[in-house]
Amino acid sequence: MTETVRVADTQLWHTNFGILWSPFYGKTSFHESAINYFDMYLFGGAGMVVTKTPQFANQPLSEVQSVIKPEGVLGAGISFYVFDGGIIRADYRQFIFQKVEGVGGVANPSEVSLGFGWLF
Repeated sequence: MTETVRVADTQLWHTNFGILWSPFYGKTSFHESAINYFDMYLFGGAGMVVTKTPQFANQPLSEVQSVIKPEGVLGAGISFYVFDGGIIRADYRQFIFQKVEGVGGVANPSEVSLGFGWLF
């Protein structure tokens, strides 16, 4: 009888979509020289993740078949409108999907991102 030792999933890529809700809006001022606005928001959505799970620790990923799994996403963030058309943004997102098949449980990797945007 051969035993299979499963190693953790390796994520190849994922994609998701969702709804962004901004319940908080405010403004700040620095020495009464300029007023800057900000939004705080929550994110919820769904998507899919593609993973590969080797049977053994030394097995190359090129020999492993990829698996597509559904994924849930929760997150929060804040956007600062720093000048006319400029936005600085910070996000946190938590992804939730099924762990290695046959083992059970869920994986919950997270992501922190910073960005800059420009409104036309």
